[in-house]
Amino acid sequence: MKRLFDPESPFWQAVARCADLVIINLLTIAFSLPLITVGAAFTALNDCCWRLYDEQGGSVVRMYWRSFKDNCVPSTVLWFIAAVPLAVLAWVWIYVDASELVVLKALLSICYLTVFPYLWMVQARFENSVGNTVKNAVLMSVARLPYSLGIMLLYVGMGVLIALVTWQLPQALPPLVLLGVALPAYGSIPLFIRSLAPWLMQESDHNSEPSPR
Repeated sequence: MKRLFDPESPFWQAVARCADLVIINLLTIAFSLPLITVGAAFTALNDCCWRLYDEQGGSVVRMYWRSFKDNCVPSTVLWFIAAVPLAVLAWVWIYVDASELVVLKALLSICYLTVFPYLWMVQARFENSVGNTVKNAVLMSVARLPYSLGIMLLYVGMGVLIALVTWQLPQALPPLVLLGVALPAYGSIPLFIRSLAPWLMQESDHNSEPSPR
C-alpha cells in the first residue's frame, strides 16, 4: 500500500508522463490554431517528446516554448512546402472520383505520410538549411523505410482509433483526445532513435550534412 503512494513508483511515473503528454498535446493544438504555425508546433512537439523520452527533465511548457521559438521561421517555411502536396492530395481524394486511381492515390498518400514526420524531427534534431532539411527528411525516410513505416502506422493508427472510438464508444473519447497527437509522437521516439542513429553518431561537423544539434 505504501508503494502505491510512492511518487517514484512506476504507476505515478506513468501518470506523470501521461500528464506531460496531455500538456504537450494541448500546446500543439493551441500553437497550430493560427495554421501558419503548424510546422513550428510539430517541430516543438517532436523535440519535446524526444527530450521527455531522454529524461532531460524540466518544465514541458518551457521546453516546448523554447523549441517553438527557436524553430519558428524555418519550420514555417517547411510547413509552406509540406502544405502544397498535402493540399493536392486532399483535392485529389475529394474531387477525383476514379476507382482505377484509388491504388495510386493510396500509394502517394503513404509516401507523403511516411516523409511528413521526418520533416519536423530532422528540423528539431539537426542544424541545416530548409532545402537540406527537406532533402534529408526524404532520404532518411527512404533509407530507413521499416522504421519510417512504423512511425507512419503509429500516427495513422491513432487516427483510426479515435475514429472507431467516436463511432463505437464515444464516452471513452476524452482521454484519447487529450493525448491526441502527442501519444504517437512520443511512441515514435524509439523508432526515430534507431532510424536516425547513423547520423546522430556522426561527429558534429559544420561541413557535414546534417549536423546534430
